[in-house]
Amino acid sequence: MHASINRFFNKNPIGRVLNRLSGDIEKVDASFPWTFSNLLKIGSQVVTAFFMISLIANPYFMVFVLLYFFLCWKIQRDFSKANIEMTRLNSITKSPFVQLFTDSVHGIVQIRNQNKMGLIFRNTEEAVEKTFACSLGQRSLYFWLAIRLSLYSFLFVVPAFAYMIWRSGYSTLNLGVVINFLLMIIDDIRSFMTSMADMENNFVSFDRCNQYLAIPPEDGYKYFDAIEGFLTKNHSSKLEIKKIESKAEKTEAIEKDSLSTPLLDKPRHTNLKQQIGQKGIDLQLSNVKVKYSKDLPYVLKGIDLHIQPGEKVGIIGRTGAGKTSFVNLFVRFFDEYEGSIKLNDSELRQLYLESLRNNVTLISQDSYFFEGSLRENLDPKGVKTDEEIEDLLREAEIFDKVATLGGLDWKLKDGGKEMSFGEKQIYCFVRAIINTRGLIIMDEATSNLDVKSEDVLEKLKDKYMRDATVLIIAHRLNTIHSCDKVLILEKGKVQRFVDRTQLSTSELDYFKNYLKMFD
Repeated sequence: MHASINRFFNKNPIGRVLNRLSGDIEKVDASFPWTFSNLLKIGSQVVTAFFMISLIANPYFMVFVLLYFFLCWKIQRDFSKANIEMTRLNSITKSPFVQLFTDSVHGIVQIRNQNKMGLIFRNTEEAVEKTFACSLGQRSLYFWLAIRLSLYSFLFVVPAFAYMIWRSGYSTLNLGVVINFLLMIIDDIRSFMTSMADMENNFVSFDRCNQYLAIPPEDGYKYFDAIEGFLTKNHSSKLEIKKIESKAEKTEAIEKDSLSTPLLDKPRHTNLKQQIGQKGIDLQLSNVKVKYSKDLPYVLKGIDLHIQPGEKVGIIGRTGAGKTSFVNLFVRFFDEYEGSIKLNDSELRQLYLESLRNNVTLISQDSYFFEGSLRENLDPKGVKTDEEIEDLLREAEIFDKVATLGGLDWKLKDGGKEMSFGEKQIYCFVRAIINTRGLIIMDEATSNLDVKSEDVLEKLKDKYMRDATVLIIAHRLNTIHSCDKVLILEKGKVQRFVDRTQLSTSELDYFKNYLKMFD
């Protein structure tokens, strides 16, 4: 939950995450306890049989048993090395299949429209073949182990029987008991070795899940170290966690007055400053350079600009110019960057993530909805009354449809599949108005709307977001007509950053002629 978006979620496909949170978790929760209990049961049977044989038979007879156990253990160790790696490969090859299945379900409409069912079938067959190849290889390893254990059992039983017949001093009863426990211990030792292999397979799943527990969090979570340290001591009381936070807040307030360093917080992090009477956020960027990864080229190259509080900035540029990467800077999408980014004179990398993101409203290209009522999706924190939300929906000219579907109690399912893409964007816009912050980022927030609906939302933006700093990635030029300034990006660099009126009289005639249509 605290992993970096850029370093983790962008580099791990959803199929890999689902595979670990489903198949591997199932093995740890269900298969692991059963295999462990079965291993203990078989181990107790081996010890019992071993004790009975040593009690009834000649002590020298135990040499055969110990030799047999040693040979089985040695072959099991050789088998285990290959089996663990094959189990890991088997788990890895399932991830692409899960990813392909998930993408196919979500994109079934586009797949049918483009008549790409054959391609999906072929890709699915290839993914299934790779998974089955690893499963078949692992099954072959188990056959390899079973054959060798059976061979060792034969090599052990024949000398053992010959020894008992040669030592004819056994009574018929004792001879029968020894033979019975001898056959029992042979079978139990083979089962014990197989259970050991199953146990090691489960430990592979445990190791894969444990890797996710070791994912480093984003830097800047307040009280993260204190709460994590407390929870690792097997404490889970919410009341105790609240006590830690309360105590940390008091400590921070006292030490802030004395200009000393807080105990539980990293000293370089601060809250976002907000001046009295200031609603928008001041943005200053100085020689900002950004990479998605150290081995990749820069996507933003030397960005220098200053956005005043309350300004509305339209961002335009060709595909790949760096528009989305630019706005992602202000929600700390990138953990590392070169240069300086200041929000209200506070360096971005020194801000607490909670303080930063509570002051930013983001309307992304994709519309997200959770399963629940429309009210819960529009106002998750309950800051508005039902009447206020309904009034906003009326102003957005979508309340009539909401009323026919049950009003604010309308239950959304499967991410709002009952809505069109345009309707989703309208609801997301209303949600942004309800949760308006000092900085509002719109990443092509109206790309699926017609001109009339977009004009309605423009009026709502001018009414409810007039004091906020707004960054708008424009998909149409009329989107930037209401902006104060225009930022043109080209190949990760600032091409122009001027007032809109200056842009309309510049040498860029194609912008000038288009903007005149709206004057």
